[in-house]
Amino acid sequence: VAPRRKVAAVCQAVREAHSYEEPAIDVYPLLARPGGLGMGRVGRLGRPVKLATLIGRVKKALGVSKVLHAGAAKGRPDRLVGTVAVAAGSCG
Repeated sequence: VAPRRKVAAVCQAVREAHSYEEPAIDVYPLLARPGGLGMGRVGRLGRPVKLATLIGRVKKALGVSKVLHAGAAKGRPDRLVGTVAVAAGSCG
């Protein structure tokens, strides 16, 4: 990772230090992500449902036996849930 203004110098340094006559170098610009976009999604249910019901529906739809979940309703299967979010990995 290097500032745009230093790309030519970095490529030259790679060429000089590399054991091949002409190494393959790919340069990709790191662009800022447009606002409001991310790895996950947030949505509102048409009608709030109990957490246990929602988890059951997710399991059935995905064909899985376990679903990890977190949030204010965790450990409270009878709590009504109206807003849900999904994300991959640690959701950090």
